[in-house]
Amino acid sequence: VVDGFFDTNNFVGAVGTSADDWRQGWAFGFGGGEVGVVTSVSGCPAGTTTIAMVDGVTNTCQVSGRITSNLTLTEGNHYALSGAVFVGDDNADSATLNVEPGVVVYGSSGNDYLVVSRGSKIEANGTAAAPITFTSKQHVSDGVIDGLVNGEAGQWGGLVILGNGNSTKCPQDSSDCSLQVEGVQEGAVFGGTDDTDNSGTLRYVRVMHGGFEIAPDNESNGITFGAVGSGTTVEYLQVHKNADDGVEFFGGAVNAKYLVLTGIQDDSVDWDNGFKGNMQFVLVKHAADNSDANRGIEGDGDGGDGLDFSLPKLANITIVGNDFNTDETDSEGVLLRDQTGAYITNMLITGTSGMGECLEMDTDETVQGNLSDADIIITNSVIACAEAFKTPDGAVDLESWFTTSQSGNQLI
Repeated sequence: VVDGFFDTNNFVGAVGTSADDWRQGWAFGFGGGEVGVVTSVSGCPAGTTTIAMVDGVTNTCQVSGRITSNLTLTEGNHYALSGAVFVGDDNADSATLNVEPGVVVYGSSGNDYLVVSRGSKIEANGTAAAPITFTSKQHVSDGVIDGLVNGEAGQWGGLVILGNGNSTKCPQDSSDCSLQVEGVQEGAVFGGTDDTDNSGTLRYVRVMHGGFEIAPDNESNGITFGAVGSGTTVEYLQVHKNADDGVEFFGGAVNAKYLVLTGIQDDSVDWDNGFKGNMQFVLVKHAADNSDANRGIEGDGDGGDGLDFSLPKLANITIVGNDFNTDETDSEGVLLRDQTGAYITNMLITGTSGMGECLEMDTDETVQGNLSDADIIITNSVIACAEAFKTPDGAVDLESWFTTSQSGNQLI
């Protein structure tokens, strides 16, 4: 993969040596389980409301409604989302939500979620020593450390970041594009023509216990990126125990580096709508207790009138599956579907003996064609799975394609 975004390295998977393990100290499960809150005398910032201390100790501030002027969530407090909280209006009354290192933001139910509107920004700049945490009330009510055992998937809504980038579902006649995010309050719209759009920064951020069920079998993502542009910075980001997808990219071209996706109950990484971003250093680990999981990566174009395919570039990916298996779904590796290409290198897919297929391509003619016309490339990668491939009748033989048509791959 040749692109200024990518760091050169010579290893397969998300992490090289223990000496440069970028997960340590901030990601939950990798030395980052304890999040302390620095004592502050500043109290709740203007634009928030003081409420009862959620844990009986830490000053707690409520955030609600629509934020139409810049707001900083200062350290030393917990912050409770009350309902759908919007940063800015749609490309109007734009504002920036600043989140200081070490801050904890929580929701109490699926009605509580944060939306960053088109034209507005979130600047969540944590550090390895003081990551920013978005989580559930159930988690923090007994303290961020002791209460962690109470945190489960689906306890609050999640994050929604909206941008002005391209989507194949936008009108193709140059008229304005406003695509509504499913399951989110009316007015949460995305799409446009600017793939360099800037929605701010997510750095050293952990999003935990989200994905509340909106309707039967329809839950919210940990983080929804709606046509977010490449001017946005996303790095050192973890989504943990989410009831739906971990991160989903609906079009746009945002790049992401140093991602940890743990215990995700649906697809850990999902893209569609013509997504064209880059990703590097991505770890997907399905739950160690063999509970709900689906695919490490699911990519498609997802229809629309636009003819562009999704075409992301990915490097240094590790996917570790588990034994979860039901009649409807199981733990799997990578599935590429209609209207997507992908350039992937230095990927490792492995898992327990009961894991489902590790690499699958849809029978859709667009995907099957991409296997031969070099719009799907997988190189320098390793598959170590009991069921390495799933090849339906009449489709390109994936084992032959992976081991002979692509370069540097290994099947173990």
